[in-house]
Amino acid sequence: LGGFASDDAQNVISSVLGLGWFFYNMVYLGGTTGQSWGRKLAGVRLVSEATGRPIGMGMAFVRQLAHIIDSLICYIGWLFPLWDAKRQTIADKIMSTIVIDEGTGGTSQPQQPYSY
Repeated sequence: LGGFASDDAQNVISSVLGLGWFFYNMVYLGGTTGQSWGRKLAGVRLVSEATGRPIGMGMAFVRQLAHIIDSLICYIGWLFPLWDAKRQTIADKIMSTIVIDEGTGGTSQPQQPYSY
């Protein structure tokens, strides 16, 4: 029984730390700067399509919820950027957000394959 209680405490601590990391990285950083750690590493920034500025913490949180729609039908919403002119997922279209390339300030484009 003692091991069971210990496992429960570990699960609670892990869950709290995971949620804390998610909110700090995706909601706080993503909303206030437009860059989560991953976006910063990739050299891109999430901004409002209308203003070109970061979307704020509330909108960043709602955008994360909107990604549920991207996953509903065989994850097709996650594939939208492959053929969409603005490279937006369904969640981006709902939230009116775009991901821009930090180097050029324009909509990020996929890398072109090497030509031989």
